[in-house]
Amino acid sequence: MRELLATSTSQVLSVLIAASCCGSLVAQKMPDPQDNRRIVQLHDASIWLDLLTERLKPGKRDEARTEALAGFAAFARSFVEPPLEPGADIAAMAQRYVVVIAEPQQQAWVGRLLAQQVNTELYEVELQLRKFVMSTARFNALVGPLWRQALLPRTGSCSVSKARC
Repeated sequence: MRELLATSTSQVLSVLIAASCCGSLVAQKMPDPQDNRRIVQLHDASIWLDLLTERLKPGKRDEARTEALAGFAAFARSFVEPPLEPGADIAAMAQRYVVVIAEPQQQAWVGRLLAQQVNTELYEVELQLRKFVMSTARFNALVGPLWRQALLPRTGSCSVSKARC
């Protein structure tokens, strides 16, 4: 993304100016000047961020919005389908937007994820982890059959001793 911003600053700035003038639009987009298969698009995350931070004191909202948007961008960058190719990127911008430089199907994936964030009620998940230490032989005897049963239908093979399927 840094390369795109460095090489085509005026084009990206035109999108940003359009976004600030047309703030009520869900997303602004333009072709990527470096790759005609990709699109540079601003996804407006303000509705989700407003829901997320509405109970916070005004002084805490900006920091929470920044963190949430950065976390969303990092999550989307890691899990977008299909995976991002070199030169594509997903980043947070201006406590309101997610900037996506990607192909149309990846743009759609990010848009669906953002819509899901809005449509899903906010909830917390408590995760409790326990560490068990056991020998490989005991693991294979106790956990191995369950591991194979769970993973074999998906992959067609399973190696419990190497923890790969």
